[in-house]
Amino acid sequence: MSDTSFDEYSADADKGPLKEDRVLSCQSWVCHGYVGNKCSVFGLQTLGVEVDPILTVQFSNHTGYPSFKGQVLSGDQLKDIFQGLVANHLHRYSHLLTGYINSPTTLRAIMDIYHTLKKENPQLQYLMGDEGKMYVTEELAGIYRTEVVPHADYLFPNQMEAEIVTETKIDSDESLLKASEKIHDMGVPNVLITSTSYRKSSGEIELFCSCRPRDGSQGGIFRIRVPKFDRYFTGTGDLLASLVLAWVSTLSKDKDMPQRQVLFSACERAVNGLYGVLEETMKGKHKELRLIQNRKHIESPELKFRAQWFHQ
Repeated sequence: MSDTSFDEYSADADKGPLKEDRVLSCQSWVCHGYVGNKCSVFGLQTLGVEVDPILTVQFSNHTGYPSFKGQVLSGDQLKDIFQGLVANHLHRYSHLLTGYINSPTTLRAIMDIYHTLKKENPQLQYLMGDEGKMYVTEELAGIYRTEVVPHADYLFPNQMEAEIVTETKIDSDESLLKASEKIHDMGVPNVLITSTSYRKSSGEIELFCSCRPRDGSQGGIFRIRVPKFDRYFTGTGDLLASLVLAWVSTLSKDKDMPQRQVLFSACERAVNGLYGVLEETMKGKHKELRLIQNRKHIESPELKFRAQWFHQ
């Protein structure tokens, strides 16, 4: 056994830059199925990224079933768990990942955690994902607009959420660009609108990405279109956000790759990995995502659907 004490280990862990990316993921958890942290933790770990989950809720199953049981953690309970990390000098992270939160007090607790993490590591990256129903009330939408979104480095709204946070109806390419510019103007460098669907007859669903780096380097806008499945699965947005994070982490190790190209390539891999999982899940007629059985699509996605720049 090592004779290094825990206190010595903790102190050493705080010195110098992080040797590897570490993610704190504050999301929901379900016993059965895949949504929230149940998706994100698996996606990140499969691609070799360390992740510590804090569970905002713990349910028997997701809320799309006829019934569910479980507990919702209060903002104070979340902060209590986080303070345990702080007390042991374990709160130095490269990324914070959050998903759907429908309580103002919980959302503000998450932001308290964010500010503590940012003070500990000024290079912290905040990724704010979605679960298809982020903005439930106008009060909550207002908190997101003023207190949360301006701090995000990556924002993953779906079309509905982008419309609400920007107060812009998205029904054309022009309005889509307008909405993304509004989000950039709030302070977000990377905007990923995850499921634009205003082309009703196209039979496709689109990931729209706009990159405006904070360092003033060249940005750009691209989109990835994939065939639309005739079923809805929970957890797809959570899995997508985790895969983008993991691939950005991997590709950013190439210091010669521009930020916009990192995002471009990361999104191609993430979207195709997610599509592979969905395709296999559909073939088997399963109700829940088949992540374990199809992890090969996450690890080595076949790039069937390529991203296309359309504004540079």
